[in-house]
Amino acid sequence: MECNTIHCRQTALLIAFLTLFVTTALAQIPLAPGDIPGIEIIRSDTIKGKALWGLIDGGADIYFEYGFSNVTVQEILWENYRFKIEIYTMLSEEAAFGIFSVSHHKCNPDNLSKWCCRTPYQIQLATGNCYISVVNDSGTLSAQDLSRRISQRILEKVNREGLILPAIFSDTVLQAHVHRIKFISGPLGLQNGYPSWDEKFTSIEKYKAYILPIEFDTVFITISMITFSKAEDVKQFLLNVDATDATSDKLWTNKIDGKQHYFKMINPKSILYLESDIPDSLLKPYIHTLKSDK
Repeated sequence: MECNTIHCRQTALLIAFLTLFVTTALAQIPLAPGDIPGIEIIRSDTIKGKALWGLIDGGADIYFEYGFSNVTVQEILWENYRFKIEIYTMLSEEAAFGIFSVSHHKCNPDNLSKWCCRTPYQIQLATGNCYISVVNDSGTLSAQDLSRRISQRILEKVNREGLILPAIFSDTVLQAHVHRIKFISGPLGLQNGYPSWDEKFTSIEKYKAYILPIEFDTVFITISMITFSKAEDVKQFLLNVDATDATSDKLWTNKIDGKQHYFKMINPKSILYLESDIPDSLLKPYIHTLKSDK
């Protein structure tokens, strides 16, 4: 179809400009040889859509579940060290944070960015709609230092803020633990991020769940905010956790597992849900936090 009208031409020019802008922006994210003195870039590829299977065969499904756009992969040499960089561009900030949250285990927070987890061999970050992984092959202090410099340079190029969590998770009672929070939006995320809750979502297809596990030696609290796609799924969830007779904003003890449970309706499709096995005296500040949430 020909584009003869002024409006049509303007629209076509706008689409072309936006396409060029997005392509240029994505091209600016990977490292360039001059970004860090002394590095040699030996591979730089961008992988889109189903081609992700060729990169992580058997592991791509979870990226598609969250919402995958493309990934830039680079391999870098510096002195005798090798580094692998993966910059996943996801379809939303929640998707990027979700992948980050279910991909890191037993690592330490780092002040590189709001959402960052570090081991001697890997740095993982979520910023904007990007999930970033920087892996080194040695774990030495020198390699760790360069991994941080690489990560910092990529963050400068991405130049986006990290995901802002729902307001309840900014409460002072939860702040010390919030780096452990998981964002789940489907069965694969649940299996990877918090598999012990798998049965709670039986017969529920679509949902978004922020799940915060808090551990105290041998006891625990799990606090969550769950949004379902339809109001009927709230009833199904409460049935799955044996809470069909429970009342919103009331603490109860499950007779089957002996754990204490609490839920609060936020709106017809969203709830706050808590379960714990700690004594009442320790549980009170957390219940108060949930009760106070508007």
